[in-house]
Amino acid sequence: MKAAQAARQPAPITPASVFPPFGKRRGWAYTYKCRTCGAYLFGRAKTLDAVTGERKAGCGHRVQVMAARIYSQPAEPGQGAAA
Repeated sequence: MKAAQAARQPAPITPASVFPPFGKRRGWAYTYKCRTCGAYLFGRAKTLDAVTGERKAGCGHRVQVMAARIYSQPAEPGQGAAA
């Protein structure tokens, strides 16, 4: 069997922290750590659904990104807990 015909190993699942659009930023931002080399990476997506899935990370390794933590928008000034 040739190397090109060999079955590929599934990409490791990596949890990501996801941040919603806020201010001038129109898309979703996410950060994650490559499970292969340990590099911390940053990504952007137009929709929340586009954050998850398999992709080639900036370090060159294949990863399966999973939205583990989805943060909400910060409260508007004047809203929130009273001091």
